[in-house]
Amino acid sequence: MIIILYVSKGVYEQCNGNLSDALLCFNNARYSKEWGAEAIEQMIEIYLFIDDIDFWSAVRNSEKINVENLQSAEILLSELDNLVSDKKKYKTLLAYSQLQKACQCKHESSKSIQALNMSEVRLKLLLDQEIK
Repeated sequence: MIIILYVSKGVYEQCNGNLSDALLCFNNARYSKEWGAEAIEQMIEIYLFIDDIDFWSAVRNSEKINVENLQSAEILLSELDNLVSDKKKYKTLLAYSQLQKACQCKHESSKSIQALNMSEVRLKLLLDQEIK
């Protein structure tokens, strides 16, 4: 009976923008047979900002993606996979996670390419100075 109170309070805190408090409440319900899957789903949504406008801005502007949140979501996804028989919600959350991961990789690649381009420019400037 007390577990449903944690889930309910977690939803309340999530709706009011108190995400840390919501995570604590959902974490308390996480190992319940009856409510554990729901609690984990809510935690994943918080970590991925699915219900928030920040998710889509993070997808468009991948430097805003929090790597620690993404890792936490992936851990919870592996737990959720073992708990649920209906995989629709799991697959949806997994797709959101993979989208953020792909954007993060794209951002890291683009930063590396920019660094290489800057190095190439510096090298050309050095070579031009040595030739003169």
